Amino acid sequence: RTGAEIWRQRALLRSEPTVPESFRDTFVVGDLDGYLLFFSVLSGEPVARVSAGNKANIETPLVVAEPQNVQ
Repeated sequence: RTGAEIWRQRALLRSEPTVPESFRDTFVVGDLDGYLLFFSVLSGEPVARVSAGNKANIETPLVVAEPQNVQ
């Protein structure tokens, strides 16, 4: 909320990540290799890496819809 750094993720160095987008208890960024990278908002640890094609992701990821009452 304040913009203060609470953790640092070296996996993003030199990857030119997009602006982060919140998704449940993670945030997601796109990278130059065409991957979407998901990180824990609490610890900054990587939780998933998903191929989104072979082109660089230069736009902010967009969460289109999230099912209601997901458990």
